[in-house]
Amino acid sequence: MANALAYTAATVVAAWGLAHAIATRQVLAGFEPISVDNRRVILQEWLAEAFTMWGLATLVYVATAIGGAGLDITAWVYRVVAGLLIALAALTSVTGARTPVIWFKICPFLLAGSAITSGVRLRRGEVAARGRRQPAKSRLVPESPQALEADHPMPEQAVRRGHR
Repeated sequence: MANALAYTAATVVAAWGLAHAIATRQVLAGFEPISVDNRRVILQEWLAEAFTMWGLATLVYVATAIGGAGLDITAWVYRVVAGLLIALAALTSVTGARTPVIWFKICPFLLAGSAITSGVRLRRGEVAARGRRQPAKSRLVPESPQALEADHPMPEQAVRRGHR
């Protein structure tokens, strides 16, 4: 259940990023007539927000899928993502949301709602992780030859021939 909240928040943010990308042409048309340079800047900023949304959503998807609720790093990913979503919501509240465009008015609530959902996910994950699960040890460098052999036992033929 707790993972479902993280996936839901990430999906909402990713979909909002897609909405930004789809609406870009219409937004640019609403600013006409403008210079080519101003058009490029608006295009860049509008798409930069879409890419930001997709990046944050992907980060939450990956942290949730790989890390799980018990790892400190997953909790920190949720905190950072929630903080950035709140910052973007605040920025939109004092800029775009003050225009008559309904989507700009919805944006702060959508972003803050996703951040709060991540916070709920974080709290549930922290409650579940009171005993804190330790991250898996790296298998790249074994602690000892015995540890390597315990993980990967040699076939009997190699042992009899003396290939240790």
